[in-house]
Amino acid sequence: MNFKKILILLVFMVFNSLNILMAFQTNKDTLSPEIKFKSLSYNAGLVKPGAKVQGSFLIENRGKSDLEIKSVTPT
Repeated sequence: MNFKKILILLVFMVFNSLNILMAFQTNKDTLSPEIKFKSLSYNAGLVKPGAKVQGSFLIENRGKSDLEIKSVTPT
């Protein structure tokens, strides 16, 4: 009889732990940053060799945590 109670308690603890881990993962996903670009390209027109070109991109962080842009590479 004791073995059944211990087994039931163990199964309950495992399922409860899994529920807690799943809730934490779901919460983690909803808190991550989410970048939204107004436009994905910039047309500079005809550019002479050696000329400097500047452009702007409007971005928005729709997530609930800080968005870090660590590098930008033009193509």
